[in-house]
This record gives sequence, C-alpha cells and structure tokens, in this order.
Amino acid sequence: MLSLPAIAINISPEQFHREDFIEILQSNLDKNNLSGDHIVIEMTERTMLDNTVERMCQLRDMKVRISIGDFGTGYASLAYIFKLPIDQLKIDQSFINIIDKQQSAIVDAILSIAKSLHLEVVAEGVETQIQFEYLKKQQCDAYQGYLFAYPMGVSDFGGLLTSYKL
Repeated sequence: MLSLPAIAINISPEQFHREDFIEILQSNLDKNNLSGDHIVIEMTERTMLDNTVERMCQLRDMKVRISIGDFGTGYASLAYIFKLPIDQLKIDQSFINIIDKQQSAIVDAILSIAKSLHLEVVAEGVETQIQFEYLKKQQCDAYQGYLFAYPMGVSDFGGLLTSYKL
C-alpha cells in the first residue's frame, strides 16, 4: 500500500478570506477521512498582506501546513515570514531561471533566510540540469518543474505514483 503524500492546494486570497473557509476545509478533511497533515495550503504574498494571523493559527491547530508561493515577487515585507506561522517558502521560477546565467544571489539569499528560520524551501520551475544541480548543492529541500514531469492526467499520475517507492 502507498503512503499518502501531502497534497498542496493553491488558495486565492478570496477563498482564504471567506468566512467559512476553515469549516469547509475541516468538513472535506472529515468527509475524506484525512488529517490536516495531509494538506499544504499554498498562498501568495498578496494573501499574507491582509490580517491573516488568526486564520493561519487555526490552520496550524488543524496540523495543516502553510506554504508561501512565488516568494520574492509580491509586496510583503520580509518581516511577515518572521511573524506568521508558515512552514514552507516556494522560490518563484523567475529567480530559478536566472541560475543558468550565473545570477543566483537572490536564490542564495532566500535559501539562507529560510534555513535560518527552519522553513522548508521548494524551487518552482526547475527546467535544466544546471538549475537542479545548483539547488541541490545549496541544499534546497524540494523541486518542481518540467525537468521532472510535465502536466499530466489522473491516470498518468497514478501510474507515476505506483512506479515510485513511497
């Protein structure tokens, strides 16, 4: 039997700020017999700008992990990542794309900040072996992008999962 990996769900600011967001999420977890640690809620920096601390703490109480996507491209102050209960930063692919051009200072800075805060780091949009090797050397935690897989349907994804030893 396969163990179930955490599933990342992208949430828009409008969804996140719905009054019944927490109740809907909890209902779906209950209906599918899942615990919160099977879910990673991914939001952008724009979502963080609003008053979100209480809601993020509610998610934390449910054991749901919180990821900030497209990190470094939004409007949020770096102070937010110190104040909010987040678990993961996703480096935007625009910063990953310039690794091939020997311009990795921003990626290095994000990795350094995240590691000092004990946050997991995911590199978005990894497309070349050079990018992957650089990120691996810098101890990035996870990678996603066309280097690993292209978008696929459910049946193809199921086949991919069964080919891995989870």
